[in-house]
Amino acid sequence: MTVDDVIKSIEGLSLSPSGTYTSGFGETYTVGDSGKDVFIKGSRRKDGSFRRDIRVRPGYIPPEERAVYVPRFRRSPELSQPAELCETDKKDSIKKKGVSVQSVSRTSVKASCDKIPANQGSSGSKTTDNPGRAPITDNTESLSNTDSSANLLDTGAVHKLINAIRHTKRKIRNIQGIGVSEGGSLSESQVTRLDTLNAKLKHLESELAAIKTGVKDKSVTD
Repeated sequence: MTVDDVIKSIEGLSLSPSGTYTSGFGETYTVGDSGKDVFIKGSRRKDGSFRRDIRVRPGYIPPEERAVYVPRFRRSPELSQPAELCETDKKDSIKKKGVSVQSVSRTSVKASCDKIPANQGSSGSKTTDNPGRAPITDNTESLSNTDSSANLLDTGAVHKLINAIRHTKRKIRNIQGIGVSEGGSLSESQVTRLDTLNAKLKHLESELAAIKTGVKDKSVTD
């Protein structure tokens, strides 16, 4: 049903004389004697229900007889197909875009995982130093940076010296901390213990320095 059909149906209702008229859609309109009142006689609807007589304004069309507006782009079947294609293309583009973003994100994550150094563990987080350990002296740090591929060091002996130096320094700090907490005074036994630890620390550092010197001399000779 087009808009032109609705207009023709309305034009077919002449309200000037009284009488009964039938619209192009099958509805009967009765015009009153005054020429102003329009009646629709009672009848059976298409669904079987009864409709009583009603008075309506001029030009009234029952809901059952009204034309449903159809957009212009839907009146031509050839225009609806491109619209569906455009919608499909849009969905495909969105889907492709999602896949591309997902693939790029996975690639970036994989690349970032490959860049993690081997000494950082499986989680990729760097291992922090133990705060309870004493800092190693310059001799120890320089020795730890020596190229292990030269096989010039007895690593077992070196590690034992390094651990002994750390433990000795920790004991010295503990005794010094006790003296500070007690107002700067140490007992005789604590002073003796502190002197012994200082002598031990000096001996260990001299052994470590001797090993370092021997390694350097060996490297120069080679």
